[in-house]
Amino acid sequence: MIIPIKKSDDKEIINNLCDIIKDQANDIKELKERVNILEQRMKKLEENNIIKRIKNKDSLIGDIIKNEEHYNLICDYIDKNKEFKFKFKLLYKGTKDGDTYGIFHKKCDNQGPTISIIESTDGQVFGGYASKSWDINSKSDISDPDSFLFNINIKKKYGVSNNKGLYIPDGYICDFGGAGFHELWLDDNYFSKFGWCDNGNGFNFKNYELSGEKNKFKVIEYEVYKVIEK
Repeated sequence: MIIPIKKSDDKEIINNLCDIIKDQANDIKELKERVNILEQRMKKLEENNIIKRIKNKDSLIGDIIKNEEHYNLICDYIDKNKEFKFKFKLLYKGTKDGDTYGIFHKKCDNQGPTISIIESTDGQVFGGYASKSWDINSKSDISDPDSFLFNINIKKKYGVSNNKGLYIPDGYICDFGGAGFHELWLDDNYFSKFGWCDNGNGFNFKNYELSGEKNKFKVIEYEVYKVIEK
């Protein structure tokens, strides 16, 4: 007795192959989805690590200096030879502490080297470095040949062009330049008044380039940090 062998017709074979392909396609789709999820998680981890690294930059990165590039730029301005490493301690913040001459000097005087950072309503970020202490009791020039001014937007540093550097007249805050050479300063109550930029007679810039080519500007935020060598 001969038992006939059942043969699958072409349609059944094709249907079976289609089912196999669909199953594999679903597996590939699921695999791709899992890969996408893992990539998203990895991206978040990387972002968190960047945030942690930035936050560990000793407080200089905050509301004005927002990234590591600008942090490193300021460090390079202070020490282009990279002989020292720095940490920064926030001494004064205008929106938190108040915009008066008295509060500025109470928090920033006799602190040694400091960095002042201003953000204006024009989107400019600029400021100055003082290697000598601010001191309300000094009503005249403070010679500071190591002081400098800078603009983060255009990545420029401006050194002293005379033998002065700092000036502390009544009613002015962070006056860089000296008597007759006021280059960067803020009015008492500067949020309701103005900050001012001169034309570079005391530091090496022209045409009010320091503050975005404007003689006066409105301040969004002003911060002062103590610069500490590690």
